[in-house]
Amino acid sequence: MGRTKRQETQHTPRAAPPAPPSGPMDGFLQTPLGPSREAHGSKMAPVSPASSCSEPDQPTLADIGAEIRRLAANMVTKADLHSLTATLTTSLTSAVSALRTDMEAQDGRIQMLETQALESQRCATAADTALTRQGNMLLAQRRQIEDLDNRSRRSNIRVRGVPEATHRALPPNPGT
Repeated sequence: MGRTKRQETQHTPRAAPPAPPSGPMDGFLQTPLGPSREAHGSKMAPVSPASSCSEPDQPTLADIGAEIRRLAANMVTKADLHSLTATLTTSLTSAVSALRTDMEAQDGRIQMLETQALESQRCATAADTALTRQGNMLLAQRRQIEDLDNRSRRSNIRVRGVPEATHRALPPNPGT
């Protein structure tokens, strides 16, 4: 008899090989593949049998009562809250009254500045109208001067051949 197909195939190993790490934490969660640490001995201190079996210290009723009394002594009382609110109320009231007086002083200053601004605006408007009126008057006077100058030239008799005298400059002070 020859070998059957079953005998020719390879056998699977008894333990599955570890899967390669797929996530960032898989390397920390896998067991080491090298020699076991137990063969070399643990690096940690030996565990005392009393520490693993004993329960933590339970407080007694006296300890609990003392703790409650200590906490109750440190608690804020109703009188403390009332005094705290009264202090807070008085400080806020004084701060608000000081703020109110400052605001009233500022209001007075603002009203004074607004009054001065209105007065300045009225003066500027009056000055503009006066300037416009004076400009119109100056233009009318120039026209009148030109007209008078032209009229005076018409009345002048010109004699041909006689040179006209040039005007001499007036002295700075009359009478000298």
